[in-house]
Amino acid sequence: MTDGRLPIEETLVEGSQAEELQADAVQPVKKNRKPLLVAAGIVAAAVVLGCILFSVQCAGDAGARDAMVAGASESPAITERVIPSTWGDQSGFTTSSVEVADFSRGFLSSTATGTVAVVADNGIYRLTDTFDVLCQNQNGAWTLTQADVTSEKHAPIAKIPDEAIVAHLPEIMAKADEINKSLAYVNPLNVSDFFNVDTEANVLSNELDGGEEDVRIALTRTIDGVPYEGMLDVVLAWDASIEVPDWKMLSVTADQETERVMGSVVRDGVPAFMTNAQLARSHDGELSDGQFWISYQTVMQGFEGSRYANISFANDAENPSDMDFTVISNETGEVLYASPRLVPGTCLDYITLPEPLEVGRHPVTVQLTSYSFGWAYEDTTQTNRDCTIDVL
Repeated sequence: MTDGRLPIEETLVEGSQAEELQADAVQPVKKNRKPLLVAAGIVAAAVVLGCILFSVQCAGDAGARDAMVAGASESPAITERVIPSTWGDQSGFTTSSVEVADFSRGFLSSTATGTVAVVADNGIYRLTDTFDVLCQNQNGAWTLTQADVTSEKHAPIAKIPDEAIVAHLPEIMAKADEINKSLAYVNPLNVSDFFNVDTEANVLSNELDGGEEDVRIALTRTIDGVPYEGMLDVVLAWDASIEVPDWKMLSVTADQETERVMGSVVRDGVPAFMTNAQLARSHDGELSDGQFWISYQTVMQGFEGSRYANISFANDAENPSDMDFTVISNETGEVLYASPRLVPGTCLDYITLPEPLEVGRHPVTVQLTSYSFGWAYEDTTQTNRDCTIDVL
């Protein structure tokens, strides 16, 4: 009889069998590590190979960049560049810096491209050029195989050399004369006319300020052993708007003292400033026998600190005789000026005083001599004409 519960089986394990079961219960499980070691080796090898390939790629990139720099620096577009200029063509450029941008090279590729900016100068101009370049690895060496100029710029870094300024003196004087003509003088005192021969030119100052250059030139012409000195002020500006940027002359002016120097020498025509007598003469009829026309300022203008006074003396082209005149100070009796002989059709704009006069009015006498057929006579209507020199 049972009480309805399941029977419990009990198994007795005795001796060594029990010990073996106990040992099996605590025995660790041995795993196979060989696949893990192989995988680790593969990973390590891949890392090493990646490092090697990365190093090779970097070395190739560096080599390609170096080739771009070297090739662009020595490009004929830089070393053989000649920039035309009014003031002397510019050449002999040397590279001072090179920058590589937009560098591109595929993985372990044998070609590379980039944009190279080159700065070069020759001491007077600075170039800033940009190239699109192509490099190729040929037999283990990188070489620049193509360089296309995409932009060219140049600008001054130094003033125009003095010798270049002097070499272009005719053009400079012509520019000064343009200004004279614009003043509508009857007979302009042109720098080109006076200083075109037997003239020595020296640059007194030459200053560069940004895109503007200011030059002062001294001119000396010797006539019959007498030096006549003038001064030109030249202003140049850098014109970057034209196809080939260059310096251009903005203005050239002869100072007032230079105008007086030029006007102190007898020249053809009528004075720059016509007098009322000259204007009347231009509307008058023919001269009768024994008559002649002369014209000069009875109130001459002098200038503080200057040895020149404006007389605007003219011997009319239709006069039958040569003339000369003398200016005498009524204050001291000193002869202030004695003119050379003026043939008909010539004039003298300024007299040259021994010394500058003080500011104020100075009474003088103008004595005129007319030469007819080789003999001299005094024209009573012109002798001892009272005049003044007003120094301002």
